[in-house]
Amino acid sequence: MFSRSAFRAVQPLKQQARRYATEPSTGGSNTALYAVGAVGVAAAGYYFLGDAPLHSHAKGYLDLLVKKYPDGPMSTHMHDMTPGQRLDFKGPLPKYAWTANKHEHIALVAGGTGITPMYQLARAIFNNPADKTKVTLVFGNVTEEDILLRKEFAELENTYPQRFRAFYVLDKPTGEWSGGKGFIDKNLLKTVLPEPSSGNVKVFVCGPPGLMNAVSGNKKSPKDQGELVGILKELGYSPDQVYKF
Repeated sequence: MFSRSAFRAVQPLKQQARRYATEPSTGGSNTALYAVGAVGVAAAGYYFLGDAPLHSHAKGYLDLLVKKYPDGPMSTHMHDMTPGQRLDFKGPLPKYAWTANKHEHIALVAGGTGITPMYQLARAIFNNPADKTKVTLVFGNVTEEDILLRKEFAELENTYPQRFRAFYVLDKPTGEWSGGKGFIDKNLLKTVLPEPSSGNVKVFVCGPPGLMNAVSGNKKSPKDQGELVGILKELGYSPDQVYKF
């Protein structure tokens, strides 16, 4: 069953990305969206979301991050929408059930818009004073302009310097770039991730197929994590230490 809710705020971000705040009656880790355009075009897609920072974390609000793709009917439709317009939502469709201090240290390995569930998870941890989990983020993009939510992650680093670290990698960096260059590789992950034998650790992976194949392997289906392969297996992580969004 879909429910209809109105957008309350729209915040333009970098590289054809926008952030939306809305007011559905319930929330969750992600949701299905359904839109019927003025010309009768219908589309569905899945977008990660959470309590909306555009509303100071007020309960009942949801926050969506949507990047526009030229051949994406759902993202194109949403980028044409303005505050006050309504969209149908279905959900929540839960992914990974998080509880405070479930793991001592987690690593978030993301590429492109795969950052969305990682940001939601990090926010859930640091918004809870009782949760003392350490978080390491490794985020790959093509250019510096492609880095979404960089300001928000910088705020986490400044506020929780002993518990949160972020490492950025660019495929096409400029001469002034001082971060990682190229792709997320074995040497980088071996250096910055918690060791698989260092205690109760978990690695979350989300990104385009190339990153997934190299780091962990893709899921078989939404309910089947598939075989663990790639860099994380080579580094000694076990399947139960890795979760693929």
